[in-house]
Amino acid sequence: MPTITQTATRIVNPPPVLARSEQRSMYAALEVTIHTDSSEVRPGRAIVPVPAATAGLVQAAAGELARRTTGQRLEDVFAAGVWPAVDDSGGYGLAAFKPAVAAVTDALWDLRATLAGLPLWRLAVGLSPAELVQGADLRLLSDVLDPAEARNLLNNRVPGRAAREGQAERFGYPAAFLQPVPPNTVAGMEAVARSAVSQGFSHVVIELGPRPELALLLCRAAREAGGPDLIIVAQASASWEVDTAIDVGRELIEIGPVWLAEPLPAVDACGLATVRRGCASSIAVGSPLAIAAGADLTSRLEAKQLLQAGSVDLLRLDPVSVGGLSEALAVLLLAARFRVPVCPIGRGPGGALAASRLGLIDFVAIGASLDLRAAELDVAGAGWATAPLTISEGSCLLGPPSGPTSQAPAEPSESRIPSRA
Repeated sequence: MPTITQTATRIVNPPPVLARSEQRSMYAALEVTIHTDSSEVRPGRAIVPVPAATAGLVQAAAGELARRTTGQRLEDVFAAGVWPAVDDSGGYGLAAFKPAVAAVTDALWDLRATLAGLPLWRLAVGLSPAELVQGADLRLLSDVLDPAEARNLLNNRVPGRAAREGQAERFGYPAAFLQPVPPNTVAGMEAVARSAVSQGFSHVVIELGPRPELALLLCRAAREAGGPDLIIVAQASASWEVDTAIDVGRELIEIGPVWLAEPLPAVDACGLATVRRGCASSIAVGSPLAIAAGADLTSRLEAKQLLQAGSVDLLRLDPVSVGGLSEALAVLLLAARFRVPVCPIGRGPGGALAASRLGLIDFVAIGASLDLRAAELDVAGAGWATAPLTISEGSCLLGPPSGPTSQAPAEPSESRIPSRA
């Protein structure tokens, strides 16, 4: 098997087709490429979003992490599960540098998929339970999930896996409609809801902001315009007080089905648990309201705390923020252990691909269900995908483009590292 010979990192600019939509973006794009001594093997490559203000620091961290893999045989890297070759911090690495870990980790996974001649998601779902557990980062989780339990869980998902894989390849993964410019008026929200339904989406994301009274107005407008079956993903500002979140949640019940997302920061596991209990106390089982949180998680350990505390009905997961595919696989296994559905989040350059891929892996091999699941994807960011990605008609598909709207943009151009203001 080949040996890693060199690595490269760079910050890239939006291609012309995306420049206008992303010119004010808070994200830059970090690209990591990993080369081997085999001329027959395409280099592993990953693009992930990084905060524009700290792009230089994250790039430097990615460069150092990537250099750790130089000289290692791919066979040894993969046998160790990928993650020890990249992040040996035990999961306590600084959150600001998790995108660097994600970029290097995902580039290694991409290299592994290249060797197998498969798209990355197809490689992952085709691994045996033992291989998939080996690829996940399960360190420090043995009190709730050890490798043997994880393998048993995956063995139970093997029946029907081939059928789910075929379904995933043909129909993709459910996606939520995300308006690039969030409306802050009733008329604007009604237009967004009608647009989502007309385009075939069953979920629409509403950016609520810090004002609870406006949140309720917007949700009612979306329900009126979108009809009774539209699922409203009501995304709060993660800055409400517990009592406010409970009051708003109780009023949202009559507007349901609603997913109240990020009413508090995900690190406040106890506060979220209080909100969930406070809302559930006034309704029956099968509520039209679900408490969802986790978009700002930075590790599997934080996810464990949310799940152990019974803080959420739905776990939202950004695979880049937690450090890439290996860490995200651990979170998926944890969520399956606690029987909590996972909804992937993909914002910024490359985020849509990472989230879509994670959703398909979860559906086929781990969670084995699409119930209470939808990926929240930045459509503009989809243009940065290093593999074919289409978001349309309420789904995200990983496969060859099927029409003019899904054509990939031109290759991004290299850029200087953005200076800090």
